[in-house]
Amino acid sequence: MRRMTTRGFWVGTALLAATAIASLFPVPVGAANQAGAVYAWFDDDAGQLGNGLVGPQYDSPTPIPSQMPAGTTSVAVAAGQSHSLAVTSTGAVYAFGFNGSGQLGNGTTTNSVVPVQTTLPAGVTVSAVAAGWDDSLALTSTGSVYAWGMNKYGELGDGTLKQRLLPVLVHFPAGVTIVAIAAGEFHSLAVSSTGVVYAWGANTYGQLGNGTTVNSALPVQVLLKSGVVATAVGAGDSHSLVVTSTGAVYTWGKNTFGQLGNGSTKNSAVPVLAHLPAGVVAVGVAAGGASPTAKVQEGDYGLAVTSTGAVFAWGFGGEAELGNGGTQSSKVPVLTQLPAGVTATAVGAGPNYAHALTAAGDVYYWGAKSNGSNQLLVPAPTPLPSGLHASAVSAGPDGEQILAIFVS
Repeated sequence: MRRMTTRGFWVGTALLAATAIASLFPVPVGAANQAGAVYAWFDDDAGQLGNGLVGPQYDSPTPIPSQMPAGTTSVAVAAGQSHSLAVTSTGAVYAFGFNGSGQLGNGTTTNSVVPVQTTLPAGVTVSAVAAGWDDSLALTSTGSVYAWGMNKYGELGDGTLKQRLLPVLVHFPAGVTIVAIAAGEFHSLAVSSTGVVYAWGANTYGQLGNGTTVNSALPVQVLLKSGVVATAVGAGDSHSLVVTSTGAVYTWGKNTFGQLGNGSTKNSAVPVLAHLPAGVVAVGVAAGGASPTAKVQEGDYGLAVTSTGAVFAWGFGGEAELGNGGTQSSKVPVLTQLPAGVTATAVGAGPNYAHALTAAGDVYYWGAKSNGSNQLLVPAPTPLPSGLHASAVSAGPDGEQILAIFVS
């Protein structure tokens, strides 16, 4: 079953004790309370929590352990719409949840409620993953990118529109080495070792940033200004973000709610500068999205984490996605109201909620609550399992779940 919820269950009960919630779920021996354990929370309608259970009755407002194979240590995670990815310390990829388009990459279209290994080519080791609506990306240790799953708009970047049940190589120009990736709803982004950004897939709103609105099944170069060097990227449903080596943020694509952060609501097929306050240096970005199956407006918005650990947000704010104490949208970045003394190191954006990983290993969230009402207007801490701290966290622009890697 596919669905987009307003997450009334998880946030409406989010302050329940983590121990009480954990007692409802099986805990695989050796998988929990260890460094590199994967935990997941929120929706479980397709098994995307990876704990052996499936159905809305198993949704969880607090982190519960996924059943990664005994002895594995995870180093990276990514959340798609209803599927999840994890990278191990040996460079293997495991996937779980919905698999109707082959986004688990194991050669089938059968959903899995526990992690299954993605069938990568022999000798390929992965360092990072990204997950779109129904597709998946993996960055390898040699700087190549593999993709699998849905390919309706060319989001796999292999020059075709053919669905792939197994990973295929993304076709970058010869000699290009990739260092960072991001997956939006139906488009994908990558940063090269020289700071060039490539994009492929859907381009209805100019989210590929190449000056057109024509889809591309092969990577095209984003038209950043001469001298701009990219270091990180973020992809929403129909807009894109990049952080530069100077800490600036450029955006492009759909801009209905000001999600480009440049003071306007005009779409842009080329990068424009987000209006961060003077002196603010961004180090990371994330972008939310609005599901095509959503019954209410959700999250066309952007986030940036700064070198000082602050978070800025812009775009749609009707579900309190901006975390600044209100539900107004903003065409320019506004300061998210993290508690005094809390330092963010990374941010993530779901369709109507956002989260931040802190230097202390805590996870703060804000946004939709209780069937679309009584939103969390400012960030609140996620109740974590006793003694655990997060080292990485992920939620995709359409993700119904959050994933985290925990260390004791």
